[in-house]
Amino acid sequence: MTQPSRMKRLASEGAVIVLSILLAFWIDAWWERRQAREAEATVLESIREEVEANRVELDLLEDRSANQVDRIDRFMAASPAALRALPQDTVLPWLSAMIITWTYDEDESAAGLFLGSSTPVTDRARDVRRVLARWARIMEDTDEEKAGFWETGATLAELFAPRTAGIT
Repeated sequence: MTQPSRMKRLASEGAVIVLSILLAFWIDAWWERRQAREAEATVLESIREEVEANRVELDLLEDRSANQVDRIDRFMAASPAALRALPQDTVLPWLSAMIITWTYDEDESAAGLFLGSSTPVTDRARDVRRVLARWARIMEDTDEEKAGFWETGATLAELFAPRTAGIT
């Protein structure tokens, strides 16, 4: 074999080897991106389901709170005679509306996992991460309000005890 053809053959083999390695790296990177997108899609679906469950819970809590506010308003507007006329087995729900504070305790398991996981792959996931981070900050702030509500409920129980002593 002549020297130029041998060099040509070595250059060709070298180029094939380099291209093969580059192709393998590209395939590996493509596969990892694909798996990351699939995992991200699964987590995003879990977050969607969690958000829906939280929305249902919030709706129930909102209805319960509206009913309790109505009950409190009617109790406060009632005359002492009307309060004494209440059947004894209905007094506890009236008072409970004032002293039992219904607070929202969100489910953030999927959201928490997503926020603690690796960097999002897609633009949609980056947007979801931004919204979830804001949601998490808001929920942290509500913990302080929860404590205040429970304290207020206890204070109301103390204040209403003398007023209700004659009806129970």
